[in-house]
Amino acid sequence: MARSLIKDGLYFSVGLAAASKDTVEKIVNRIVKEGLLSVTEGRKLAKDVLKASNKAQKQLTGAVGKQIQNAAQQTPFATKADLEKLKKQLTGKK
Repeated sequence: MARSLIKDGLYFSVGLAAASKDTVEKIVNRIVKEGLLSVTEGRKLAKDVLKASNKAQKQLTGAVGKQIQNAAQQTPFATKADLEKLKKQLTGKK
């Protein structure tokens, strides 16, 4: 479950970053082509939107990371120390 959540979160983050940059550039290029903004204004707009998108992505990634940590803490995984302790108990070593 946790592995699937991590994988899905990673794919979502990567997809969001790629799609937003590509989408922003296409929209801004169309706006510039239609003469609604100058090339300079279009570049600034694209830069500002991408900056905001990156900030939102970092916040989202942080939130997803916290959710993954919470899920991992609530799932009864054995730690390396737990396994070593069990191994010692099974082999009779102290």
